[in-house]
Amino acid sequence: MENNQKVIDSIQIIKDFVIDVQDPDDFSIGSGLSAKNLFLYNYALTFKDDDVLESVISSFEKVYESLEDKLNNSGLISGCTGIVWFYLYLCKHGAFELDSDLVDFFDEFFIKSTLLEKENGNYDLFYGFLGYAVYFLQKSKMGVSKNNNHLNFFVDSLEEIAQKDENGVFWVDKYDSTTINLGLAHGIPSIISFLGKTYLQTKYEKAKVLGEQSVKWLLSQKTSNNDYCYFPSKIKIDNTSDTNHNGSRLAWCYGDLSIAHSLITFGKNVDNGYIQKEGEIILLKTLDRKVSDENSSINDKGFCHGTSGVFYLYKKINESLNKYDITEKYWKDELVKQTDLESFYSYIFYENNYKYAPDIGLITGFCGIGLALLSIINEKQDNSWEDIFMI
Repeated sequence: MENNQKVIDSIQIIKDFVIDVQDPDDFSIGSGLSAKNLFLYNYALTFKDDDVLESVISSFEKVYESLEDKLNNSGLISGCTGIVWFYLYLCKHGAFELDSDLVDFFDEFFIKSTLLEKENGNYDLFYGFLGYAVYFLQKSKMGVSKNNNHLNFFVDSLEEIAQKDENGVFWVDKYDSTTINLGLAHGIPSIISFLGKTYLQTKYEKAKVLGEQSVKWLLSQKTSNNDYCYFPSKIKIDNTSDTNHNGSRLAWCYGDLSIAHSLITFGKNVDNGYIQKEGEIILLKTLDRKVSDENSSINDKGFCHGTSGVFYLYKKINESLNKYDITEKYWKDELVKQTDLESFYSYIFYENNYKYAPDIGLITGFCGIGLALLSIINEKQDNSWEDIFMI
């Protein structure tokens, strides 16, 4: 890529702000101390900044000492799952020595939590049992799992709560049994991505078969109702709602781009060329969409539904297929078009109104943007943080 000075300048602006923020009482990976430290740790490795590295290690030590006191919230982005995931991430890099007793404790805790969430049909990535699976994915990639039974257990759990029709298998929304969520953040694409990642790690045939059946169902929902996208964000099972005919935004969280990425990656992981091709067909319809298009619904640079998440998805797709560098460059340039601090503020709903405000979080704030930017200049960066987003 061309000179990355604007990228470096942007990273430094984000780092200077984030490091000056007082460590929050919230330890979560979504918007708390673990999010802050995840970005700063990768910054320190990239720029060989020992002072920042030491501050991250020191900061996490107090988190480590209280890990077993954080069991009241087990979610990935708001609870202990993300915190323990980050502990594994640090162990992977040699920052901490792996505590086998602690890991065994959380193995058992997350499996028990999954059984409870399964009863409620709560597979959600951020707030349900797919979030626990992210922890076990990290263990598997590190080679510290005693076996692959834990990952395969999540596949079995998904199969148990799946519903079937003539088009394949699908999963209903926990909060509305008449709705099916098509977003990567909370819906079927996250399941497809997880099944592909699991098959790559364990070669569990059920992961491949279940994933292929869910892709078949998802493709049956393609519509030609909108000239800019194939899929809505959600659909009603009875097919009577206008929701089924609505368009969707351009983002990581919802829309054709994230669906395309899920299919392309799943197809590659299970060696299914047909699914890869179907994913690329969906992708092609996204290529002409721009940051300023009203239907893109982009109001900030946050990872969830802003410029950095869109850039990162195109970057990953281009790395996989090696033919979308023009699109990747467009979104990279948009990401660093403005490099003042306020240009990285999040567009949030606050006191009955939308406003721009600073947010250090991973999902919608500075730390997610910063990690996406670091991936541009550090090709050796450990991007396993992307598992949190099922990328």
